[in-house]
Amino acid sequence: MKTPTGDAAGTAPQVAGQAPLTDPDAFDVTGKLSANAGAQEKTVQAELGDRVELIVDGDVIDSVAVGYVSMKGLEPGIPTRFELLADTPGAYPVVLVNEERQIGTLEVR
Repeated sequence: MKTPTGDAAGTAPQVAGQAPLTDPDAFDVTGKLSANAGAQEKTVQAELGDRVELIVDGDVIDSVAVGYVSMKGLEPGIPTRFELLADTPGAYPVVLVNEERQIGTLEVR
């Protein structure tokens, strides 16, 4: 797996707050990524301080990791949702852990 680049080496964005955000309008950035075979990698761009929602959908059973920040399970037909605070600049790969395949990148500027 790739490591964060730029100023993010050794640090990572934090999960937003203790409780999940429930207001869909609360996110500054929402990115939708596909874990399906043949899908194009996608880059989601966020500014420092943005609240970011990443939604990963796919037809595989796997785990999805966002850099070294968070990992969640993925099941066919059930989107996996990440809620993050973009508090550290850098590029964070979004990967399918078992397949060792990158499906996107979260870039924080």
